[in-house]
Amino acid sequence: AQSDLMSQNGSERISYQVDQKVFNLEQNQNEVKVILSGLEKNGLKVKKIYTFRRGDYLIGVEYYIHNVTP
Repeated sequence: AQSDLMSQNGSERISYQVDQKVFNLEQNQNEVKVILSGLEKNGLKVKKIYTFRRGDYLIGVEYYIHNVTP
């Protein structure tokens, strides 16, 4: 499955970066979040957050969008 946001014309994808390269679900944790950040060329800052929970095959996906244009 894929999930993403598209630009207004639908032809451009947002390129995401991640600060951390390795993620571990430690014994004392029930979930781990992977936060990807991207900047759309029209001035939108996008955070895409994946949430992985212990014992669950469902992966949570959240988007936070911040319009930084004047």
